[in-house]
Amino acid sequence: MARITDEDGNGTSGLSQAGQVRGTLPYMSPEQVRGEVDRIDVRTDVYALGVILYELLTERLPYNLEHTTLPRWQ
Repeated sequence: MARITDEDGNGTSGLSQAGQVRGTLPYMSPEQVRGEVDRIDVRTDVYALGVILYELLTERLPYNLEHTTLPRWQ
């Protein structure tokens, strides 16, 4: 998920708003799941790429989150 990091960006697109969690849970870094906006940076993208690589190599996700809700995952 992209987010506006430019201070001049007005964020009126409606695609992402502060306080809302959007994304696919298995690919989200722990910082994203916990909503720690100040800690979300390039490392979160590297985390997601790592999950994708793991999935490509093993044909499964690193964590079974099929019946897990967001509050339980945090």
